[in-house]
Amino acid sequence: MKPLPLVLDLRLLAAALILGAGAILGAADAPPKAEVPPSVLQRFDKNKDGKLDEVEFAKWEAEKAQRRAKEAARRTELVARFDANKDGKIDADEGAVAKLAMAQERTEADAVKTKARMEKEAAKRKAEEAAAAVTAVPTAPEKTADAPMRDSMMGDAMMSGAAPAAAPGSAGAKEGGDTMMMQP
Repeated sequence: MKPLPLVLDLRLLAAALILGAGAILGAADAPPKAEVPPSVLQRFDKNKDGKLDEVEFAKWEAEKAQRRAKEAARRTELVARFDANKDGKIDADEGAVAKLAMAQERTEADAVKTKARMEKEAAKRKAEEAAAAVTAVPTAPEKTADAPMRDSMMGDAMMSGAAPAAAPGSAGAKEGGDTMMMQP
């Protein structure tokens, strides 16, 4: 084997030094990497010191593990339900069937929720109407013995254009005559 020329060795050495220096400088200029996202800090940092202590970090990790397990169980359930060719995967055709079936299930669930909400609103309206009917019972005006006659006379007098007659037995009524028949 023939030795590499000295110029080539120096070029390789210079390139390595430049790349190494760039990596060192680049690492110094990079902002410090946050350990956890701000939303996680807000949720799990109970003592509000800006970082997760061991207990807080353990709670975060436990929640992540629980969420992953739930997602894995859901994937397993979907594969078992929609994997028609039993190859352990959902292919494009099986995925389309799964998508359609889940959309239909959501639509049916929404319909059930809507029906329940409408029935609840109708029952509430009915109760409000019943409560309003109880509190708004109209009271009948007091009736006296001559009230029907007076009401009738008032109506007749107004229809004929005559002045209203006095009630029978009152000071303005004439004896033995019908005051309604007289024209002014």
